[in-house]
Amino acid sequence: MRVVEEAMELAQSVGCSMLDVDVISEHVFSRPVGNVGQEHAGTLVSLLASATANGLDLGDITRTEIERIWEIPVEKLLEKQAFKNRAGIAKYNRREDNG
Repeated sequence: MRVVEEAMELAQSVGCSMLDVDVISEHVFSRPVGNVGQEHAGTLVSLLASATANGLDLGDITRTEIERIWEIPVEKLLEKQAFKNRAGIAKYNRREDNG
C-alpha cells in the first residue's frame, strides 16, 4: 500500500528510527483487523494532528504537493514505478480483486 510507504517516510522525517517503526508494526499486527472505513478516518485524523503539531497547515501542504506532482513528467513517474517494480514494492500498491 502506497500509504504505508508515505507514512514511513513521514515517520523518518520527524526522527523515527526503523526500530521505532518495527515496534509499532509488531503492535499493530498483534491486534485484530480494524474496520477499513474507521482506519481511513483514523489515518486522516492522525495526519491532521501530526501536521498541526509540526506547525503545518494540512490543506496548504496538500495543495502544494498536488501541484508538484502535476508538474512531474510522465516519463519520470514511469521510471519511479519501474524502480519500485524491480524492488518488489509496487505489488503492494495494487488493489487485489478477490472476486
